Amino acid sequence: MTVVARDTGKPLHTLVRVSHIHLFGVTFIFFVVGFIFSHAWVRPMWMKSVIMFMPFLCIAADVSSWYFTKLYAGFAWVVLIAGGLMGLSFAIMCLSPEDLLIR
Repeated sequence: MTVVARDTGKPLHTLVRVSHIHLFGVTFIFFVVGFIFSHAWVRPMWMKSVIMFMPFLCIAADVSSWYFTKLYAGFAWVVLIAGGLMGLSFAIMCLSPEDLLIR
């Protein structure tokens, strides 16, 4: 029966510990990178705002979906998509030279 036992993922206390580290650590990193990116010349201004806001929205979706995945396995896709969007926004903020930015 141990072979066919349902895997419910990490225990709740582990999720709380890891989510605390992610919420404060990763959010601080995105705050610093976003502050630097806020001084870049990007037009239209709404695109700059979306690029700066997207990682904060994604980290909230990512961490909350860890808990929701314990209830419904379909939320695992939210973890993947939110993580990919966080990486994309980080890459855009860090790697976009001023020549390639939309003027």
